[in-house]
Amino acid sequence: MKLILKPLKYIKLGMSQFSGLLVFVFVFGLTTYLSYQRYLILKSSEENELRRQASQVENEIKRVLEQGFSSTQNLAFLTENYGVPEDFPKVAKLILGTNSNIDALELVDSTGLITNVYPFEGNEVLGFNILKDSIGKEGALKTMEKGGYYVTGPINLKQGGSGFVCRTPIYVENQFAGFAAAVIKLESLLSEVSLKSLENNPFSYQLYKTNTDGSEQIFYATKEVFSNNAMKHFISDYNGEWKLYVISEKKLALYGFYVLGGLGLILSIIAGVFTTFLLEQPRTLRKMVNEKTHLLQENEQKLRAFIAQASDGIFLADFHGNLLEANIKGVELFGYPKEELLTKNLVELATKSDLKKAPLRFKEINKGHSVLTERKLLRKDGSSFYGEVSAKKLNDGTILGIVRDVTARKKLEHAANENLKKFQKAFNSQTIGMAIFDNELKFADANQYFLELLGFQLKEVIGKKIRRTRNHNR
Repeated sequence: MKLILKPLKYIKLGMSQFSGLLVFVFVFGLTTYLSYQRYLILKSSEENELRRQASQVENEIKRVLEQGFSSTQNLAFLTENYGVPEDFPKVAKLILGTNSNIDALELVDSTGLITNVYPFEGNEVLGFNILKDSIGKEGALKTMEKGGYYVTGPINLKQGGSGFVCRTPIYVENQFAGFAAAVIKLESLLSEVSLKSLENNPFSYQLYKTNTDGSEQIFYATKEVFSNNAMKHFISDYNGEWKLYVISEKKLALYGFYVLGGLGLILSIIAGVFTTFLLEQPRTLRKMVNEKTHLLQENEQKLRAFIAQASDGIFLADFHGNLLEANIKGVELFGYPKEELLTKNLVELATKSDLKKAPLRFKEINKGHSVLTERKLLRKDGSSFYGEVSAKKLNDGTILGIVRDVTARKKLEHAANENLKKFQKAFNSQTIGMAIFDNELKFADANQYFLELLGFQLKEVIGKKIRRTRNHNR
């Protein structure tokens, strides 16, 4: 026992597995109980059907054998009171007329000799001594011992075949004088009770003779071999030696028990597994949520690090213009401490002239449009800088703004514009000749003073090299 229990301590079941096991045991026990109850009901029904069939066959057999009693009683009465009939065939024929299942009537004297038989054809047994026959002797002695009607059989008949011999002892002046016997062939009995026509029905039949030593000898069977668990019911005649087994091998109850038991096992396994699966779901979901949360936290940390280290100012604001969050670069751009910056509104961070020229475009942003503008923005110290501002609405209803300081670019643009103005002024001068060439030294443009010096129109020199122009002038 210790060897069995020792490995079990290493088997650990979680709550979900243990609950699944309990559900499996409960469902399997319930389905097994219901299957067994159904099996008992069906088995009882089959047994009742078997008994009804046996009772029906028993009544049919006894009805036939009772004709043996009736015919031998009549023949014995006539012989005891009036002696052996002189016209035995005629008397026997009359008796057989009312007992149609009797195949032959016989008279046997006190020594065991058959003295009369009808019909003779097919029953050539006159002069046969039954008390000296090993087969017939047993039944004759049993009849004498009993002193009344007795049925012997089934036995092998002297005239051929097998059948039953019904005997009634004859007493004349209280002295044994012989037997009145009726022969019922097995073929006639089976035909009358319709056993042969029942060979294909759910029941099988076996007819036995019970010997004096208690052994049984089979004389007829619709089936030779039966399974060990076949249901049997036997009937017998207390006045004879025969026994008939009525056997059913339908096994519907047993098959039903196996089928329902198998289905119950499958259902129990499914119920146990499903219960385990359901109870595992919260833990599985918690694990998934924890993994996703951890992943989101990692991504959030990465995003925060990216935003914090970005070279542009990144801001979050609501649709009232209140700042909600700012990265390091954003704080540096405006020169406020972060806590103070987050108390500001967007209108406080732009010049009044800029806001007047280009108001904040909340409506466009709220519709989902991305907005890109250049604004003149104010620092805490009152200085200003130019910022390129892009804004977009986020899914949580806030505004994401990115501000890039473009002051240096604006200064370069301004310087370039000033230089361009100076160049244009010089180019249009009437005192200096100026021309513009491409990388192949072809004329791209020239001012009026230069063209007058050369004596050309602008369209005449565009695309030409200076040498060709000079030669042409010469």
